[in-house]
Amino acid sequence: MDADPVGRADRREEPAFVSGEARSPAVIRLGDVGSTNDEAMQRLVEDGRPVWVIAERQLSGRGRRGRPWVSEAGNLYASFATSTTLSGDAFGFLPLAVAVAVADAIEETTGLSPQLKWPNDVLIEGRKVCGILIEARMSAAEPHRRRVVIGIGVNIAHHPEDVAATNLCAHHPQATPEDVWIALCPILDATIDILSRPGGLTAMRERWLARSVGIGGEVAVRFDDETREGRFVGLDDSGRLILDRDGSREPIAAGDVFVRSSYE
Repeated sequence: MDADPVGRADRREEPAFVSGEARSPAVIRLGDVGSTNDEAMQRLVEDGRPVWVIAERQLSGRGRRGRPWVSEAGNLYASFATSTTLSGDAFGFLPLAVAVAVADAIEETTGLSPQLKWPNDVLIEGRKVCGILIEARMSAAEPHRRRVVIGIGVNIAHHPEDVAATNLCAHHPQATPEDVWIALCPILDATIDILSRPGGLTAMRERWLARSVGIGGEVAVRFDDETREGRFVGLDDSGRLILDRDGSREPIAAGDVFVRSSYE
C-alpha cells in the first residue's frame, strides 16, 4: 500500500449509500494516498467487505495503460472495491457501464449533459472530465468470483492544462466532490445490478450509445504501433467498438479513439 501515514491518521468510516451487497460497504476517507485503487483492493483482500476509499489527493494516480493521472486536491478521487460474479460479456461491459453511471451522477448534480467516448471517457463539451480505471483479481478460493476495484477520478475544481480536459466548476461553479459522490453511490450500485440481469447488457448498451460521441461517423483508433480508421457503427455484446472498414466490420477491444473533428 502507498498510503500516506498522515492520510491514515485522518481516516474515518461511515455507513455507505450502496445497497444490494450482502455486507454494506465501508467508507474510508483519506488525506494523501498513493492510489485509491491500491488502497481499496488491499482492504477488500484483508477484510472481504466491500469498501469505498476516497482521498483528498493521490500521489501515484494512474489511468488506463499505466498512464499517470494528475491528482490535485479539490477533485473527486474514489475507488469502490467488491467481489462480483459478473463474468463474460457482462464483466467486459463494466467499464462502459461505469462511465454511464458517472455521467448520470454528474447530470443529476449539475444539470450538465455529459457525453461518452469509447470506452469510458466522460466528456463535457468535448473535453475529458473523468478518468475510470477498473482492475480485477481472481480468487483461487472462489474461482467463480472476481475481486474488482473501480477507480473514478472526476475533475471538479482542477484539470490538466496540457490535454483536452475540463473541470465541472468551469461549467457549474457549485459542483463539489461530495455532491457528485453522494449521487454516484446508488447509481453505480443500480448500474452493476443491471448488468447481472436478463436483458441488462442490451439496456446498458442503449444507455451508453445515447450519450456517445462519434457514433455513425469516421474515427481513428490508435494503438501502440498503428492507427486504424473507419466508421464507428456500434458496440457488440461485450462492449467492443465495431469499426466498419470498407464494409468489413472489425471489433476493437482496446485503443484510443479520436473522432474525425479531433484528428483532421
